[in-house]
Amino acid sequence: METQDLLLTRADKGKDARLFVFRLSAIGKVVEERQVARTKADCKDNKLEKTKGCYLYAINTHHGSELRIVVAIRNKLLLITKKSPVRPDSLGQPPPAWPQSPVEEFQYIREICLSDPPVVMTLVDGPTRENDNLICVAYRHQFDLVNESTGESYRLHHVDASKVNFVAAVDLYEDGEAGLLLCYNCKSSLSQRSASPLVSSPTLWNSVPEPLCLALLPRLLQGAHLKTFLFNRCLWSSSPLHLS
Repeated sequence: METQDLLLTRADKGKDARLFVFRLSAIGKVVEERQVARTKADCKDNKLEKTKGCYLYAINTHHGSELRIVVAIRNKLLLITKKSPVRPDSLGQPPPAWPQSPVEEFQYIREICLSDPPVVMTLVDGPTRENDNLICVAYRHQFDLVNESTGESYRLHHVDASKVNFVAAVDLYEDGEAGLLLCYNCKSSLSQRSASPLVSSPTLWNSVPEPLCLALLPRLLQGAHLKTFLFNRCLWSSSPLHLS
């Protein structure tokens, strides 16, 4: 997250896994000065303690809104946000500088319990970004949308297959309206967020798509191209990559 001078990473495995947050500028200084590599003990002030046991996390990709993080710990979701920067007071005094460790910039908002541990998670910004932000989660044979404020969830898409390999749920935005590219097995479906979300017919892939490839789609689907893509089937081949 270069624009916010932050690096977020997950370290360790199993019950000891946690999220760590660092300042990119501090890491750049270590590299430039060729300082001795830091050990785990040196990073104790960079741990987000309540994330212990996390195996999956996601951040919002829509940079026009505040930074939000959702962490999965078994079947529990932990929502974390970055505090708003302190503005100068009425006398024009500059705000206090942030501490060296960016951990204190984050606050824990709430926990949400799911019926099963999620395999895929994506944060979706709502139109007002107040009480309508959502979390798209995938587990069992379905994609669900979970309201960040209330914890209520509803079915978005059911995968009719004996075995499901969830790949990704990529959030797309056009004129403030959110859409989701739901990817599983060798198929993808597109959904527009609305009171009654509409999921398009599955798009067929020659092989299971890679998340890195899917991450490029929001850059490719801009403006009117997104609406066209939402309601038209297309065929991609993984190597080389073609669209028809």
